[in-house]
Amino acid sequence: MTLKEIFSIGLYHGYIPQILLAEALFTLKLRRRDNFPGRLLMGLPVYLVMSVAVPNIVAHYVSGWFSITIFALSLILCCFLFENSFTDILFCCVCAQLTQNLSYNVENL
Repeated sequence: MTLKEIFSIGLYHGYIPQILLAEALFTLKLRRRDNFPGRLLMGLPVYLVMSVAVPNIVAHYVSGWFSITIFALSLILCCFLFENSFTDILFCCVCAQLTQNLSYNVENL
């Protein structure tokens, strides 16, 4: 697998801004960690690069794990940004996933 293939952005990468927006809506009331703006400025670019590269690598070897990989990376980002319990963060991320999926399906109708 070449570096160009790893960092290629395809149609399915449109899921990334959709899930970020949905998670932003559901995590508004969570307790932010100390130095939240700095964590966001550091974590978001790392997340964006990883959410392009890692799913491409995983999809090269295993079919059907593209959006699950992006979801797992966004869950890690939320754990890095917020100090609530893991179950609270997981709940917000799953609700965001369901909202993203619903809005995507309504858009396709």
